[in-house]
Amino acid sequence: MLAQVDITVHDDAQYEVDEYFRQHEWSDGLPVRTPRVDLVDRFIERSGLDPALDLGTLPPKHGRATLAAIAVNAYMAGCQPAHLPLLVGAVEAMLQPDFNLHPVQATTNPVAPLLLVNGPRRDALGISSGRNLLGPGPHFNGAVGRAVRLILRNIGGATSDEDMATHGSPGKYTLCFAEAEEDSPWEPLHVAHGFDRSDDVVTTVPAEGVLNVHTTWGNTRAEHLLDVYTRAVRTPGSGLWWSSGTPLFLLCPGHAEILDREGIGRAELQRFLFDAARIPLRTMPLGNIPIGNWTVVDDHVQLFGKPEDILVAVGGGPEGHHTVYFLPFCFSSATWARVKDVEELRS
Repeated sequence: MLAQVDITVHDDAQYEVDEYFRQHEWSDGLPVRTPRVDLVDRFIERSGLDPALDLGTLPPKHGRATLAAIAVNAYMAGCQPAHLPLLVGAVEAMLQPDFNLHPVQATTNPVAPLLLVNGPRRDALGISSGRNLLGPGPHFNGAVGRAVRLILRNIGGATSDEDMATHGSPGKYTLCFAEAEEDSPWEPLHVAHGFDRSDDVVTTVPAEGVLNVHTTWGNTRAEHLLDVYTRAVRTPGSGLWWSSGTPLFLLCPGHAEILDREGIGRAELQRFLFDAARIPLRTMPLGNIPIGNWTVVDDHVQLFGKPEDILVAVGGGPEGHHTVYFLPFCFSSATWARVKDVEELRS
């Protein structure tokens, strides 16, 4: 146990570095690895990538997302050199027009980019898809997600003078995990969106929060799951405006198995949830009475654009009574990028 370890601090330099970075808003407020030039240079060298690689500029302050700048933040966050291609893919995905990064960076809403990793390199990169995938553990989920946050702050400039989040979100520290492809009865999420199973892909989802969708052990029928999923998806008092956004249902393997056993696949579940999310106009909260671009059909408000906008993935522990629902941000949509290997990025 940590309490039994004799730890002696020989140098106060790290405390001074952390305080200096905190005051200049170069960190997320937590301690960082000190990004000495020689250490970061070695970090990049071990990755085999060109530090001059330039992905473009990140809003709101439009700093240049070079590989060197990404590497500094990855090193600070506790990543390994092998994570740099994944972070490059995440930046490429967030820079796609559909993701609409500027409002994600500057809104009053509690939105943060969620990274979902698919493909054969998940395990080698230490990105967990199993128990406690959203929490602490020996995996690199936290470090990779944290690197994205530092990139958005230090390159994009989403610090306190630009990030207008009223309350913020724990997801603004880190939000990264992999899909449990081997535990899913369905094709992986990236395959459903046109990639090959052998591709490594990062999905970036603008997520406003996470809701535990719970069923007891006795509820082992698909009808029970669909009932609680319906209650979760009908949340017009959240950041759902204008019939847009891409929510994510992350099903535990047990839930996915129950649905599959009763003939409900991903497409059927998406259609069911899309229909369930058409709610009577009279039930809309007074502050969210549909105006502008809301879609209203037969006096029912359509919360999402189409069934395929509702993302469904599998992950987490094997128990059959938890699914989590990530609420969407209405101004943005999920995007995908293939994670290139070192040779591709160097060419």
